[in-house]
Amino acid sequence: MISPISFNGVALNDGFFSSDLRGVFDSDKVLTLNDILGDGQVFGRSKAAERKLVLNITAAAQDLSRIAALNQMMAGNALKMLIIATDIGRLYGYGEVTTFAWASDTPLMQSVQITMPDPHWQALQPDTLSLEPSIANGVIFGDPVRIALDAGGSDNAARTILDADNSDSAARTQLDAGGSN
Repeated sequence: MISPISFNGVALNDGFFSSDLRGVFDSDKVLTLNDILGDGQVFGRSKAAERKLVLNITAAAQDLSRIAALNQMMAGNALKMLIIATDIGRLYGYGEVTTFAWASDTPLMQSVQITMPDPHWQALQPDTLSLEPSIANGVIFGDPVRIALDAGGSDNAARTILDADNSDSAARTQLDAGGSN
């Protein structure tokens, strides 16, 4: 179930206005394919296209101040917040009104097309997710650790010392005693 809550601060399902929203989770992708590499490889990328929503609003009565507030909701060339209620919680996104029209037989029904340039929905109260570190082929070091790697047991061997300390990158020192065995 998808129910619009508000758009640009105007409540959409509050008893006076009732509304429905279409195209909420419809998605489309834009593909760009170019032969740009000299060796014949195909380079390509894709991105999610903007989302087009249709919001149908019906007013319960001819309250001019409420209908005027609805018209103000459409005004301006700016992104406005749209909040919806779904089975997975409240989501919000930002869109701009690209077209709107009143029904020809009554001014109490309006249809609005909203374009969301960023087609993603965000949660108002997101759950946190924590991932533990995972290494496929490596070692996790604790606090200050020094490791000496060498190419052999003689004094002439090249040696590398890794200082793993408390950083994301290790400091590497190359010691070369003139060759290796």
